[in-house]
Amino acid sequence: MLSSSARFIHAWMGAILALLLILIASTGTALIWKDAYVRLAFAQQAQGLDRNVNDLLSIVESSESAFGAHTINHIRFGDENVGISRIDLVNKHAAYIAADGSVLEEWAPNGRPEDWLLDLHHRLLSGTAGLYVVGAAGLASLLMILAGLVAYWPKRRHWRVGLIPRKLIRPHILLSHRNLGFLSSLPFAIVLLSGVVITFPDTSRSFFYSPESDTYGADFGEGVDALDGQSEAVWERALGRAMTVFPQAHITGLVWPSAAEDKVIQMRTTSEWAEHGNSRVHITAFDGMMGLRVDASTSSLGEKAYQAMRTVHTGGFDGWLYDVFLSIIGIGMTYIGLSGFTTFISHRLPRSRRKAASK
Repeated sequence: MLSSSARFIHAWMGAILALLLILIASTGTALIWKDAYVRLAFAQQAQGLDRNVNDLLSIVESSESAFGAHTINHIRFGDENVGISRIDLVNKHAAYIAADGSVLEEWAPNGRPEDWLLDLHHRLLSGTAGLYVVGAAGLASLLMILAGLVAYWPKRRHWRVGLIPRKLIRPHILLSHRNLGFLSSLPFAIVLLSGVVITFPDTSRSFFYSPESDTYGADFGEGVDALDGQSEAVWERALGRAMTVFPQAHITGLVWPSAAEDKVIQMRTTSEWAEHGNSRVHITAFDGMMGLRVDASTSSLGEKAYQAMRTVHTGGFDGWLYDVFLSIIGIGMTYIGLSGFTTFISHRLPRSRRKAASK
């Protein structure tokens, strides 16, 4: 009785997890190509952005003119491939602005397809509760991979059946599910683990950063300049100063100050492989002092590992080859979920319906 109950619970939990995996993997695969979609949606305005200080300053001035400096939270600048920058506003709205400073569109939360898709992928459109469900599903999927490897090993001789089922019947689909799951278990696990890290950032940081917690930030004051004064805090001067202390870097984003907090210039140095970089400069808004210069290339091993997780999960590398690879992984995970759910359903169909479905 206990054994049959356990099998029943396991089967139904596996089916629910398979449905979640289908949804999360398919939406994640689509999000990999978000920039390509934006480029198509605004084809005439998507010419590349050089990201020199003058061009970036022009975008900043146009943004503040259109929305007001006190309503802007963050700008993520476009690049040479997609010259459209994204503005995040304090009221949770967002906007796209072209390289020439023209505002292309402003929208409320989930008002653009790519934002809606991200919320579906990350939170199931359900806020914090959805976030926890997605995180729990990721952890459960990691356990399922481990259990699947243990279950597969005695049946590894069935590899000869191949990855693609010869017939759309339960035995062939199940063998295909096992073979693909075994072959792709490592990349699947990496993508799932990196997703869990993103879902629970505070807990993850405490894990990755804890060995260096006593010395963390000790070198953030090295390399800062000695300038100060309110005139040194305006964006024109702030951008130039950031380029002076990081001469081989590109500016990828800006964070506006709230009250007396810092202006943050986000940068990517030549030694970083993350698309948007993790280096940054902090300049105090009210007195223009450069308080921090964070060089990601000198970060601790734990911090580099944490930042790498986000890049690995989101495809945040230059070029399209990794995007293609990650898309293949996403499609494979979608198939794993679909084949698992299909075998679950077919096993519970009446025998007559199963015969009809197999014809």
